[in-house]
Amino acid sequence: MKRILPLHPLVSYRISVDRNLKSEDGFTLIELIFVVMIVSILCGLAIPGYHGIIKSVIISDCFQQLSAYNKAVIGYYNTYNELPLNIGTIENNGLVSVLACPKDSPSDCASLPPVKASRRQIGGGGNFNTYWPSPSGHCAIQYRGGYGNYAQFWASPHHNSSYRDWTVSACFNAQTGASKLVKYKYELSQSYKASSTFC
Repeated sequence: MKRILPLHPLVSYRISVDRNLKSEDGFTLIELIFVVMIVSILCGLAIPGYHGIIKSVIISDCFQQLSAYNKAVIGYYNTYNELPLNIGTIENNGLVSVLACPKDSPSDCASLPPVKASRRQIGGGGNFNTYWPSPSGHCAIQYRGGYGNYAQFWASPHHNSSYRDWTVSACFNAQTGASKLVKYKYELSQSYKASSTFC
């Protein structure tokens, strides 16, 4: 029988240290890359969904504003038997508060209080060529009324908004009493808006 010699104390310590290192739990580089890939894929799926939700909220906000403005026009017509010429007429009769962002950027609108829209109209050359930014700054709202039997509101993405490709419209036909609110999934041209009477 062969005799087994005891190991030197340094050799036995080294063997136990090596065993402890090998038995420690940890992530390999491949595991970490795999986890990073999964997180990247989940973020890639979540961000467009988040963008869509924000866009839906903005469109709904503009839709609600136009609904309130259209009801104010109907109330004005029922009281005075004529359509209001501009938004100042609607504001001055206390039918609805027509507010606008004091600046031209949606990021500025979040920190500043809104102002009266009649003081914030942009553009010129006729009633329908002017617009005012909504209190959130994402909508450019236009009003055309007092000409004939129609009053119309349009809300499109403001030129500084990153949420594009939609339009909301509201109208009132004084002759028939019809009222209509419509959401479009695309941006309507200015010439279409100016020539359209869809009520």
